[in-house]
Amino acid sequence: MQVQISRSEITQVYGEEGALFNDKSEREEFVDLCNRDKGIQTFFRSYCNIPNGSFLKWKTDPLGEKKVDLGLICDGELILLVDVERTRQPHFKKDFPFKNVVGPNKKYYPVVNALKRKDSYFENYDLPYVQWGWNGIMTKGTLITKESIEKSPVQWVNCIGGFEDVMHRVPYGEVYMFGKDITEKEKCRFK
Repeated sequence: MQVQISRSEITQVYGEEGALFNDKSEREEFVDLCNRDKGIQTFFRSYCNIPNGSFLKWKTDPLGEKKVDLGLICDGELILLVDVERTRQPHFKKDFPFKNVVGPNKKYYPVVNALKRKDSYFENYDLPYVQWGWNGIMTKGTLITKESIEKSPVQWVNCIGGFEDVMHRVPYGEVYMFGKDITEKEKCRFK
């Protein structure tokens, strides 16, 4: 059974419309994951060619507000852009069908979607870029690189709530997964 969540129900949970886009807790959890997960650390060292012994720190809104969420600074230089998708679901009185499932769930999503309108986050910058999407309870998530996004087909996608958006349709084999409690099925499905 699919439950549609109305804009007014979301607003009741998150407050005024601006709060819908407040992903501060998702960003903080992502930085925490990066600080403790050896797998994602190894990935970033390789993807960004980070030399051993480098001083690394995270910066919020490295390109200014309402652009990319995080930047990784290496020895004072911006070396990576990260967009953290808000996929955590609020606790509604109704049952939300996928709250404990990593988005994507192959039964419902045959690919991982990346919003086409966010291409501007990396198109104008000669920097590595990744998109991170949490599962509903922020224990694990999917990571898509700029290179995988760029080579994936684009199409209009119908979204819950009756609206459409243009998405890159990234195949599972192009997507990484990091975090806790990754199932055997997910290990087979993702990089």
